[in-house]
Amino acid sequence: MPGGHKARASRAARARHLTPPPELLHEGPEQVKTPHRAGVLYAKLYAQELSIEISTETIRKVTGVARRIQGRILASKRVRTRHNAVDKGPDPRGRKPLLSRSETATIAAYLNDPSTSLDDKGKPWLDIAEDAGIELRTECTRTVRRACKRDEGIINAICEEEKELT
Repeated sequence: MPGGHKARASRAARARHLTPPPELLHEGPEQVKTPHRAGVLYAKLYAQELSIEISTETIRKVTGVARRIQGRILASKRVRTRHNAVDKGPDPRGRKPLLSRSETATIAAYLNDPSTSLDDKGKPWLDIAEDAGIELRTECTRTVRRACKRDEGIINAICEEEKELT
């Protein structure tokens, strides 16, 4: 019977539920991926809810996560790995800028103000920042220029008055 042979082949091709899914298998020394972390946390929560003991060796067999790393995962209480975490803005580990965004916005507002004369707009960057009312923490013209370029897109504050041709 050809139908019986086909049924046996499909049964053999089915996934076995006694083995962990491939995404939970952990290999290598790199950071433990999100499914592994979730597996460790879920096993501990499951054990706590049912008031049973699940050994770290059993969790290691299922997820492939070492006992010491399981402790770190449980201490962090985070299911997701760092690269899957919610974006919290710019990296706080970098050097603090000497001019904040609000200060560069103040300089831009000063330069865009129609009451500011062209001579005042043509002053050096440090004088422009001082005239805008910003208390500078640096004496470097390049710092002010780069901050204005980065935040406001202002490349050059020096402009010349247009002269009418006769």
